[in-house]
Amino acid sequence: LVPIHPNFSIIALANRPGWPFQGNSFFNEIGDIFSSHVISNPDERSELELLRAYAPTVSVGVLRKLVAAFADLRRLDGVL
Repeated sequence: LVPIHPNFSIIALANRPGWPFQGNSFFNEIGDIFSSHVISNPDERSELELLRAYAPTVSVGVLRKLVAAFADLRRLDGVL
């Protein structure tokens, strides 16, 4: 056995289970051995700011369309 360092930590990103993102149920898979913390999606304004910082050469219009598309997907909640 290899001992785990006391400062060991892991950051795993996962989509929530279910439509439209089809993520796996993180808790069912490994949630019983890790401490999980759910972080909600940012509001649309904050998401746009994040995208502008990450992709400064992409036009704001394109980024707004991207933010709006994901906001629409989140609002659908399984209804097409």
